[in-house]
Amino acid sequence: MKRRTALTAAGAGALGLAAAAAATPALAGALGDEKHKPGKDRFIGGADVSGLIKNEDYGAVYRDAKGRKGDAIKILAAAGVDCIRVKVWVDPVDGYNAKAQVVELGKR
Repeated sequence: MKRRTALTAAGAGALGLAAAAAATPALAGALGDEKHKPGKDRFIGGADVSGLIKNEDYGAVYRDAKGRKGDAIKILAAAGVDCIRVKVWVDPVDGYNAKAQVVELGKR
């Protein structure tokens, strides 16, 4: 059986959902509040915002579902994103995603 066939048969999407559901209790325990308690309808919403600073520097504009301009991080949070990922590079060629920039983005 080919690898692609095996993944399709196993339901690769279902595996990803199972991993997210398994991580939810750990997240709830760490945060310790009602909003983050695990349940059958609770999933982790995540986004990779590694390119955000560069995009903004090049003029990108972010809008919510109603078309209103806003800060991308706040728009994502309002849409249910509660986990973000940002890549950190050592000596980045283009000057983006250096440690200082990632720390500032994390504070946002």
